[in-house]
Amino acid sequence: STWGKKTPKKDQKKDKKKIKIFFQKKMSVLDDEFLKQLLAVEGNSECCDCGSTNLLTWASSDLGIVLCNECVGGHRKLGTHISKPLSLKMDNWTDEQKNFMISGGNKKLNLIYEQHSLVSSSKPNPTSPVEHKHAFILSKYKNLSFFINGDAKLEKWEVSSKKAQVGVKGQVHCGVAIIKIIKGENLMAADLNGKSDPFVEVIQNNVVKGKTKIQFETLNPVWNETLTVNVDDIQAEIVLKVVDFDKISSNDPLGSASFSLVDFKANEERILNLTLEHAKKGTIQVSVTFFPLDA
Repeated sequence: STWGKKTPKKDQKKDKKKIKIFFQKKMSVLDDEFLKQLLAVEGNSECCDCGSTNLLTWASSDLGIVLCNECVGGHRKLGTHISKPLSLKMDNWTDEQKNFMISGGNKKLNLIYEQHSLVSSSKPNPTSPVEHKHAFILSKYKNLSFFINGDAKLEKWEVSSKKAQVGVKGQVHCGVAIIKIIKGENLMAADLNGKSDPFVEVIQNNVVKGKTKIQFETLNPVWNETLTVNVDDIQAEIVLKVVDFDKISSNDPLGSASFSLVDFKANEERILNLTLEHAKKGTIQVSVTFFPLDA
């Protein structure tokens, strides 16, 4: 078995090159003329909802507005039937979407959505708690409270803890993790034939962020699949749940392993060999690279 040995330098270079090319493609939007034109649109030099001039890395592609990395969480909560957030760093934009964004802008939208005379008493500022910002966004876009004929009512909100106030647990999108699920070894047998049909789910904050394909009839699966995970909370551990696929009954858990991105160096690949917990045996090998949005 080669378990625990370092990935050959040749393969490491290939993987790093793939990750670099992938991230360069995702980041290309920041370097082109589109971003310059977008931020030059009137009102787009600050967040449409709180006025922040920091981390303007998000936009609502159907509302035509630029957002900060805190207010975008409120737009995600609205649902895509109201607002469709896209990253200016990581998402690919069609020409149609770009043209719509350039033709819109924060000021143009706010002339309609913030026309009520009492809006200033409810609108958050850049340092307001995330809960205040999200309550305002709900009132503004779903309830249309600050239209000229709106009720000017702000949804109730409260800061439950200091941790909530700084915007963790899904409130702030802090980066992208490129997770390559390489292989598993010596997994438990879940089927009568002494084998399993394993796949891996990547989970953070009890939300499944992605999963691999199924490898049939094996206890030593090789996936070599790369998953892109949008990281909302760097403090929350990422869980790798290994599961046996079952056509007839419910799937069977084969164990899980977890790791934290807190001590990861930005843009640097790390190979992890993890022992599965809640299982009699089994290990999983993954490659992880974390790209912070503000790096």
